[in-house]
Amino acid sequence: MSSKEFKVNDYITLMLEEGITNIYIKSRLFNQCKFFLLEIPVKKITELDDVESIDEAAERLDNSLEINDQPKIDIPPETEFWGHCSNIQVWAENNYDSRLLHRNLAFPLLNALAKAGDPIAKHAFKEEIQKRYDSGHPSVVEFLKEENYIHYLDTDFRGVMIPVREAEALRNMERRIDVKFVYKHSIQIYEAREKVNFYSQRNSAMFSTKNNHVDTIVLVDSNYCEGCEKEKLFMMRKMLKSNDPNFEYDFQTGEEEICLKCGIREYPTELQNFPFLKKLIIFSNDFFRKNIITPLIRNLASLEELYLHGCGSDSIIENISYLQSLKVLIINNYKLRSISPSIKRLKSLRILDLENTYLKAFPEAITNLKSLKTLCIGRNTSPTLPDSIKKLKNLQVNFSTY
Repeated sequence: MSSKEFKVNDYITLMLEEGITNIYIKSRLFNQCKFFLLEIPVKKITELDDVESIDEAAERLDNSLEINDQPKIDIPPETEFWGHCSNIQVWAENNYDSRLLHRNLAFPLLNALAKAGDPIAKHAFKEEIQKRYDSGHPSVVEFLKEENYIHYLDTDFRGVMIPVREAEALRNMERRIDVKFVYKHSIQIYEAREKVNFYSQRNSAMFSTKNNHVDTIVLVDSNYCEGCEKEKLFMMRKMLKSNDPNFEYDFQTGEEEICLKCGIREYPTELQNFPFLKKLIIFSNDFFRKNIITPLIRNLASLEELYLHGCGSDSIIENISYLQSLKVLIINNYKLRSISPSIKRLKSLRILDLENTYLKAFPEAITNLKSLKTLCIGRNTSPTLPDSIKKLKNLQVNFSTY
């Protein structure tokens, strides 16, 4: 059987290949479940005068579009092909109005067109989701939820429009950590080579956005209950008496009840819902030295700046080393002691600040950080740097505290 081709616009082409109608987006095959023409008997046309979409028409006629349920219709492949061409051409001419195609095809196709760079599709994608969601038609609303299209919608959160999925994640963190997020137009980690003192902003959480997506999150955990304050004072007295800079408090005294319920107790899993997150700042209640950073942090592929105060884990560098876009890494007030050679993976790293981390030596792998410009190692007990560090000609090592 000879093939036929129909070009709808610069982005959509339909081809009849071996008796099957295929859709191509910018010359790439669009893979979607088999779609069918909706056959409407002439005698039933008047019954559909009040329908607003193909989805409603299909349900009104009890005519499923799924391949396994669709009864056989004796339509020649070429006739079917031209029917599809006509439907999709009308859909395109009407600015991709999703009411003109079945939802199983309209939204995946619109999404593919937007990703391919079609300017009309980019503009229509979210609008069509919002319009069909607001229509309240049960099967369409259920489809948008099940296929996660609802997460493309923007919603108002603290006066800022962001995707529903990101707003839900912020609300979930508020409930779990008992904080309230405040919107900031801009949040800087380093400014004029000085760290911003977030810790002075007790019990706060902040976020900023760029292009309608959350790009910065700050979590400050300094929320001590009365029991925490008592234990903290007891620990400080023990530390002052010891005169040992490497003193470690192991909570084995039994003299005070230790509270493990305050503030950030675990890695916020909601962070995975921010695909455009560039900056993350976590100030943990370092009094309890919790292992907050888990392998889940490896999923923050867009992260460029990471500031961790008083939180970490035994494999903190190993986990962070998967963040290939990272440019600024600050780990303060945590007993890191040593650095995993895996740090060499951070090829884009420019600033490495490891103040007060009880470091004693750096691995040779640090010399693989060709982009590194600033290394801060103040408040440590004279950590040893490898001789090969001299290879980093533009590196400035700072032994003092800002």
